[in-house]
Amino acid sequence: MSEVGEASARERILDAAGPVFAEHGYDAATIRELCSRAGVNVAAISYYFGDKAGLYRAVIRRMVEARDRQYPLMPEGRDASRSPEELLERFVERLVERMLACERMLSGDRDAWQSRLVMREMQAPTAIGSEDLIALAFRPQYHALQSLLRPLMPATATSTELHRLACSVFGQVFWYRIAKEAVQSLMTADEYQELVSPALLARQFTRQVLAIAEGVDRPHAEAVSGSAGAARRAADACEQKAEVCEPEEGVQKSLTAVTPRPSGR
Repeated sequence: MSEVGEASARERILDAAGPVFAEHGYDAATIRELCSRAGVNVAAISYYFGDKAGLYRAVIRRMVEARDRQYPLMPEGRDASRSPEELLERFVERLVERMLACERMLSGDRDAWQSRLVMREMQAPTAIGSEDLIALAFRPQYHALQSLLRPLMPATATSTELHRLACSVFGQVFWYRIAKEAVQSLMTADEYQELVSPALLARQFTRQVLAIAEGVDRPHAEAVSGSAGAARRAADACEQKAEVCEPEEGVQKSLTAVTPRPSGR
């Protein structure tokens, strides 16, 4: 077989395999059906890919690479002239654009199988597919988002707080994809189209992220100041009543810290 013929056969197998895996899942997809749809001999799978697992990995890699070319998350790179807030907003906007592209696929695009395959792997992961999707797609995207969030967070922010904020961003984006029908039922078609504007959603998500990031270390500070404030209020009340007053439970230690002991009595 010529090089052109080999390339053509390999591409036909990949073209046919994606929809079959998306429709039936990795375990239920058969070599016979895969080869039948591709119009090749059953021995072609082992010749080009080694086995069904090798073919599945090749399908996922090809899908991820095609999506990255079509919807790069940072097409202009880390432009030094852009602020961290602008870089984050642009990144989120590209995430939303990818999400909307997935919705168009599910609505009848010839590449609809891609979204179905990803959703299948998310809901019922296989050892082969989920490992490759995480390595090729999810982890790079997640780390890129974290690198954009870190400069916006206080220096005292913990890794857990960074993870929480990153998951919050992805969760908001995926909500519009996973719950599309429910969201659409709550408004008119025109309102929905305005709602899912990538630029407007990205701006909203970024504002929310900035507000959360700014207050990441606030709960602890407020808890400390709140405790001291409760102790002071209890002490003031005792002085005003000019009577011995037992502090409320939970503020005894704070009272000791903020109320000076009388001297010479």
